[in-house]
Amino acid sequence: MTMNVADGRVVKSLNGLKDNINLVAGSNITITPTGNDLTISATGGGGGGTSNSGEYWCGLTGGPITTTGQLALQNDGITNVMLQNNSVTSSKIS
Repeated sequence: MTMNVADGRVVKSLNGLKDNINLVAGSNITITPTGNDLTISATGGGGGGTSNSGEYWCGLTGGPITTTGQLALQNDGITNVMLQNNSVTSSKIS
């Protein structure tokens, strides 16, 4: 038996998936349903470590950073080789 559901009544697909869809939380991820909302949160990954100098990474300046601090991009710090194909489009350049 086929049932037709009117548009705007139910979610019929999610990112191209149809019918029975399971949302599965991966490592350090939680999915919390509240009413009609699904809240997806990431936990953990507190980071840590030390940056002796931002100059070791392409285009970064700053450091040493042991607990908190800032790194900045140098002028001309990002080069064409670092950009994924089609990542910068004319609509993103202002």
